[in-house]
Amino acid sequence: MAIATLSATPLLAQTANFEGLSLATGFRRSSVSGNTGGSVSLSTIANTDRYNNFCIGYGGTNPDHIIELQNNFPSLQFRVNTPNEATLVIQGPDGMRCVTSTTMNPNTILEDTNWPSGSYRVWVGSKDAGDRFRYNLVVQER
Repeated sequence: MAIATLSATPLLAQTANFEGLSLATGFRRSSVSGNTGGSVSLSTIANTDRYNNFCIGYGGTNPDHIIELQNNFPSLQFRVNTPNEATLVIQGPDGMRCVTSTTMNPNTILEDTNWPSGSYRVWVGSKDAGDRFRYNLVVQER
């Protein structure tokens, strides 16, 4: 049975700015929305990820979303839908993952393999400090 639930309360002690997700294998595509904004350099959360990609952009101190993976996932895709250039930083049990959009491809997509179960703190940032825009974060199995 596939389970995808929205949670208005954070899944970790740290408070998230917006809704979270709790996902089990076999879930249907799920999404949450939020607004970027903040002047904290996301490189202070993680300078680089586990693939040595630079983690750039600006957001808040607290994560925007907390996503709980109830099982290990072989492959997941995180997509930030917005007409603006966005950045994405995900901190999980196995380290950091980061991606940045470009002017040629404004949708920020992070697709990776081997996601262990546990809590993931997600920051959706803007390329410039203080930029505020609405986004939709979509998570799906690949």
